Amino acid sequence: MESATVSAGVVVSGNTKEAKEMKGVKEAKEAKFPEMKEAKEAKAVVKVNVPGFFMQDLDSTNSATFDYVASNFGLLDTFDVPSIDSRDLEKRDHDDDDDDDDDDDDKDEDDDDKDEDDDDKDENDENDEKEESTKKAPWKEFKKAIKKLNKKAPKGTSYKVLYLARHGQGYHNVAESFYGTEQWDCYWSLQDGNETSRWDDAELTSIGIAEAQKASIAFKDQIKTGFPIPEVYYSSPMSRAASTLDITWRDITLNKDSTPAPIFKEKCRETLGIHTCDRRNTKSYLHTKYPNFVFENGFAETDELWDPVYREPNDVRNIRLGKALDEIFAERREETFISITAHSGAITSILEVIGHRKFGLQTGGVIPVVVKVEYDATPTPVTSVSPS
Repeated sequence: MESATVSAGVVVSGNTKEAKEMKGVKEAKEAKFPEMKEAKEAKAVVKVNVPGFFMQDLDSTNSATFDYVASNFGLLDTFDVPSIDSRDLEKRDHDDDDDDDDDDDDKDEDDDDKDEDDDDKDENDENDEKEESTKKAPWKEFKKAIKKLNKKAPKGTSYKVLYLARHGQGYHNVAESFYGTEQWDCYWSLQDGNETSRWDDAELTSIGIAEAQKASIAFKDQIKTGFPIPEVYYSSPMSRAASTLDITWRDITLNKDSTPAPIFKEKCRETLGIHTCDRRNTKSYLHTKYPNFVFENGFAETDELWDPVYREPNDVRNIRLGKALDEIFAERREETFISITAHSGAITSILEVIGHRKFGLQTGGVIPVVVKVEYDATPTPVTSVSPS
């Protein structure tokens, strides 16, 4: 029987030839994707999904038919979180709960409360008011719950809420649907376009624009009922993601001087390599097209990550997105509500990294997640290398 040892987080068989081959694959991947090696050396952040707040956590929720708009983004009427006593939340004074909130969300809520007072005076709207009040309660209770979790958290631990948004439909999505996935992967994804459209760094289609507008309307409706407004916005530097973020938030928060500029984050991109739709434009182009966005430190002028002949494996993408979260959480220790606009593959990796159940998003879809973050934790080594 061959013996097996564990070296650098990789199981190596006693067979010398097999061991050398595995080592060669591992070294080749680390050379092509430095983030694999960096992930072992960097000080990791433990990040774990906290279920019990949203329908998307439930096995009974079907992602293929789920409507985030009709379901209030999936927020549950009652929370199933062991560390939170709902009775305690009900006893807490609303004013005390909002003392430390200085963002525009509270200003909007104050305006809504004034409107509610006016509505209370109108007896003809009594039934509508009761119905509206019922819908408002969950978001206010949600904010209380998150605040309580952070207040009770030990030093070095905090709770974050991520709004993960997938870009609206792009021309590459239309092309893959038209040609079929097999022809797309084998040929058309390598092209810049066809005789009718281009999809290198794919732009939004008219449907994609409408999906972003739909998200904007949905956020506006939820904000009226106490939805916590993002305190910071991150975007993949691909045009379809940036345009989706801009359309969604431009007349909600991005038009206010107090709102921080959205940040282009390189590690939030879709799966890297081969597909031209995932090859980004230059920094200069992005600056011209999205003048209200800013770039993270070290953002390169040209795309240094995309490779025309090598496709990023899913496990390496997971490492990249995990590191993206580490950086975001390190940069945003004080912020709780964070918006990230990205891609199907990127969001799939984020969900996997935090231990959330698989949940696919349609183009233009949004999924909120609550994440427990533990800082200054011991790094977790890479434990496997998948074939490319």
